Amino acid sequence: MSQIYDTFNQEPGWQSLGINQVAEFTAINVTDGPTPTIQTMAVHGKVAAAMYNEQSTTSKHNWARYSSGWDATLKVPGLLLETECLSVNGSAVGSWTVAANENATISVEIGPYTSNSSFEGVQCLISIENAQISLQQWLYDGTGDYSYSITNWGQGMNAGIWKLGSSEDDFSMATEGTDWFQDFLPNLQNLSSAPQIVNLTSLIITIADSLMTLNRGYSETLAISAVVGAIFADMFTSFEWTYTDIPGNTTYQGPIRWQIYGSGPRLPWEWTIATVLGIVVMIHVYDLGLLLRYNGLAQGYWLSLNGMMRTANLSSQINETSDAQNAETPAQYSEPTRLFAREIRDSEGQTTGKVVVVDQETLNSQRGPGEKQYVELRDDREYSKKDQ
Repeated sequence: MSQIYDTFNQEPGWQSLGINQVAEFTAINVTDGPTPTIQTMAVHGKVAAAMYNEQSTTSKHNWARYSSGWDATLKVPGLLLETECLSVNGSAVGSWTVAANENATISVEIGPYTSNSSFEGVQCLISIENAQISLQQWLYDGTGDYSYSITNWGQGMNAGIWKLGSSEDDFSMATEGTDWFQDFLPNLQNLSSAPQIVNLTSLIITIADSLMTLNRGYSETLAISAVVGAIFADMFTSFEWTYTDIPGNTTYQGPIRWQIYGSGPRLPWEWTIATVLGIVVMIHVYDLGLLLRYNGLAQGYWLSLNGMMRTANLSSQINETSDAQNAETPAQYSEPTRLFAREIRDSEGQTTGKVVVVDQETLNSQRGPGEKQYVELRDDREYSKKDQ
């Protein structure tokens, strides 16, 4: 009952009276217009699960047989109830008189809850029709918590409903519903233990008065219609339903998104893992792109000011020789001194990350057999970390 209050307090349109993980659920709608009316529906979502099981077993398509679930919009059979209550008087205190007529309509007369109450009574007419109802179903074999919705999880509040027309089945359901309601009416009379709630009528009027405090412009009789309609729709939802085919009638279902490996609906934890992995992969791809683009182009650290000073401090003094003939003729120098940048190794032959500049003689005397961790410094090229 408390969920009816939440429904009235939300935006116009169909609202589910219950959780979406339950296959059998009830929904209510307050029609938008000058004279709003109350619509309720009873839905058995397990029919959608039965459709999937049949397709995954007998379908001629491999992607249906190999699937592990779907995200589907299906037309499923359900019951549509329209309830209208009008003020009347003359009924006995605390009375509930229920009868079904040949128009598949249930008449409910409700008397005042006490002899001195301001509420004098109402008569409610509940019409019952078979209908096809557009039901969205998320089904995944990795969990038992299936999800159902008649409004595409709030994206469209006008549920898709196709009335199937009056039939003898409608009258049969009205008659059976009347009998069922009369059987458990005594239990409903004692539904609340609150001292101010004396009977079922008192409970309904209390809920109706609470709905009116929302200031949506709804009358007391409309609020009572919502409560009565929800009670009967929920009662029909609790029934065990049987189905019969309509000859010559084909219903196209869809859209359906099948869950196959790597696609389809996913659980929240699966989306979380996929998001984290996606971010990690993008970071690695970005790093790889940087390596491919800038590999071999970065300057060696000894070419910076700090690097030069550090290298000079670690390097021994290099003597430059010349072949000057005498002071009166220009100096004739020998071959320019060849300089090498060499990485220092420790006593165990491991690299230390330090670099010194040496001449060829020093290099030949210090480097070990097969050592290649050096590079000749030349004026006509740049050096990178790759050259170290």
